[in-house]
Amino acid sequence: MGILNEHFRLTKCAFNLLLLSFLLSYCVQIINGNVKMESYCAPGSSMFFPGVDEYERSTAEFYQWKVSNGGTTNGLGTGVLLFHVGATEPSVLNKYTGRLEFFPSNGSFILHHLTSSDAGLYTLSINLRDIIIQDVQLWIIDKLSKSSILSNSSFLHSTIMLTCNVSGQPHEYRWQKDGGNISQYHQLVDGSRSVIISNAGKNDCGTYTCIAINPVSSVQAHYTLTIDDAGCNATNLIWNTLAPLLPIIGIICSVLSATWCYKNYG
Repeated sequence: MGILNEHFRLTKCAFNLLLLSFLLSYCVQIINGNVKMESYCAPGSSMFFPGVDEYERSTAEFYQWKVSNGGTTNGLGTGVLLFHVGATEPSVLNKYTGRLEFFPSNGSFILHHLTSSDAGLYTLSINLRDIIIQDVQLWIIDKLSKSSILSNSSFLHSTIMLTCNVSGQPHEYRWQKDGGNISQYHQLVDGSRSVIISNAGKNDCGTYTCIAINPVSSVQAHYTLTIDDAGCNATNLIWNTLAPLLPIIGIICSVLSATWCYKNYG
């Protein structure tokens, strides 16, 4: 029994550490059919560019990375680095000096402190040929911030529209009411940025949450909807007070748990 408990604690620690690393990560990589890898990163983060496989590594004498801001692989991109196997360091374009960490074993590299000017299509070729071994489309997008919800009305039997305002470029919006799904009678419009409540009544009172998402971040906004003369009950008011605090409590618990795991098992 003691062994099982120890295993459970270690598994829980590993999960919390993984969750913490996810919260602190700002790059997302996607594989699709047209470009082998598509990556979204936030400014200031780091990006890993993969190298060649074992077969290509055995024949490689030169590694050459280029970047094209036009998004095409026509061989006309700007040189990022050139490395001759046997050399100590690669030749690197000035704008990447001090930010690029190269791995000569397979031609991969990490680019640190990303800026918007680093966005583009990166391609790897070997032995100075125009055959593309790796291509990575890098997008730089800002993390979302400053979220809020605006309402156009609070009158009984009126049509109420709640609109989610976010600073940045959300790729997706999700809505919740009192921590669960919104009513099937509510209509999402403007790419789900707004929710329309027709003939608003007592059952529509509560806390509405908008979750805005892009590949590198997500933010939440909460709005307490009280409808005039609808008799919103105390249960709604209690949830309205607690709901905005739940994401913060969850993050604090994960950080504290991960810190305890590191001290005891790190």
